[in-house]
Amino acid sequence: MDFYQVAVVVVLFFATLIASTFGFGVGLIAIPILALFVDIRTATPLAAMAALTVSLVILPKQWREIKFQSAWRLIVASCICTPFGLLFLKSAQDNLSKLILAGIIMLFSGYYLLKPGIIRFKTDRGAWFFGAMAGFLGGASALPAPPVLIYGVFRQWPPGSMRTTLLGFFLPISLILVASHWAGGLWTSSVLVLYGLSLPVILVGIFMGNYLNRTIPKEKFTKAIYFLLLMIGLILFAQE
Repeated sequence: MDFYQVAVVVVLFFATLIASTFGFGVGLIAIPILALFVDIRTATPLAAMAALTVSLVILPKQWREIKFQSAWRLIVASCICTPFGLLFLKSAQDNLSKLILAGIIMLFSGYYLLKPGIIRFKTDRGAWFFGAMAGFLGGASALPAPPVLIYGVFRQWPPGSMRTTLLGFFLPISLILVASHWAGGLWTSSVLVLYGLSLPVILVGIFMGNYLNRTIPKEKFTKAIYFLLLMIGLILFAQE
């Protein structure tokens, strides 16, 4: 493997390790770092494939904790808006996509670090709006997580339900994203080779993440991730 292939494998390992520990993170962690080594049209389908793999491996044992009343609304709204995000991806320039990614990551991380705790949703009606946002971001950058995570905080989901509901949301969304990327011609030979090289370490990352999920205090580890995401966002802004 050359340097760029090794870098992609390492990035996807850590991204899936975090995702399998907390229920999210493949797109948030992988895409901004992958964008340092490959173009955004390679990074996006790779992240979507890795996210689908995490959901398929973990979810069968965790599905009973999913918040189904929220999840189906998030999924339907996201499915409707995903094609619009995909159209944006195919027409956007790399620089613009990276700036958008950086802005999303920094806003998301800053919100969770500050933890204002002001907004609380008592019903699932807001799921339509946050699902639509997730679909557009998912199609444009394989980053559907931030709107869903913020919605989960507004609904005050406990940690266990947050993890499984996120995975339940990501499973059909990831299927649609992967199929959309294939239909849109983003499944290049380079993408398929990089995914094949990364699959063994993705599975190792999932196994390790399941272990960490049971043993490491989540709040401290999550706060460190948010600081890391802020640094990644600053790096992306600095590149432009």
